[in-house]
Order: sequence, then C-alpha cells, then structure tokens
Amino acid sequence: MNKILVFLFFMRFTFTDKLFCQEVKTIKISKENTQLFKGVSEELSSWYFFLDSDSICYLAELKIPEEEIINWFEVRKNSNNIFKGKVEFGQYPTLTLTKDNDAETRMNFYVIFEGKNQLNLSSTEDGKNYEFIEK
Repeated sequence: MNKILVFLFFMRFTFTDKLFCQEVKTIKISKENTQLFKGVSEELSSWYFFLDSDSICYLAELKIPEEEIINWFEVRKNSNNIFKGKVEFGQYPTLTLTKDNDAETRMNFYVIFEGKNQLNLSSTEDGKNYEFIEK
C-alpha cells in the first residue's frame, strides 16, 4: 500500500510539472558554420544575408557570381561600409543592422527562422517582410 502511495505522489508532481511547463523556442546559432541566405523576391534577388561563425549578421547587395559570395563576406566583413549587427534574443528575436561609417542609417527587424533554410526579416518600422532562403 505504501509503495502505491509513493508512486502516486511522484506521479502527481511529474504530471503537474508537465502541465505548467511552457514550450520554449530557441534558435541555435552554430559557432562552427557560416550561413548564407539569398533574397527570394525580385527586389531582393541580389541581396545576401550572411551569418558568420561569431554569430554576426551581415547584409549586402552583391552582383557577383554566387560562388564568390561567401569569400566576399569573409574578406570584407570588417569593412565600415557593410550592414552588420547581432541578433538580440529578448521576447522576440530582433536585429539592428548599421554601417560603422553611417550610424544614422539603421534597419530594425524581427528575425524569424523558418526551418533550417529560410529566414524572414520583418521591419519593425513598417512591418514589411523580407524573405531569404539559404544557399
């Protein structure tokens, strides 16, 4: 009889914990890999979003062969003339992109990773969505 009571006692806490636990969504940014995304729509077709191994995000409009894009970002990511920023994980993941030589120009987005290979940036100013797919 005591074994049954102890069993029921532990089951109650296990069941209660599961009832009150909330699902937490996290985005893991790998330190080992870089990711390259290309704009999907016609207006974004020459825009690339690069996520480096230090979790820094870069955005640039490039009209060079796709096989050269990753190298272009790797070489120029410390440039003062490229949009860059880091995703902030608050209530909603946000990203502010700025250029080091133009601090007045700021682009603010909500960041939505859809699956493994799709990224959506939603402007916090006008709500416009920008869709990127991993290359």
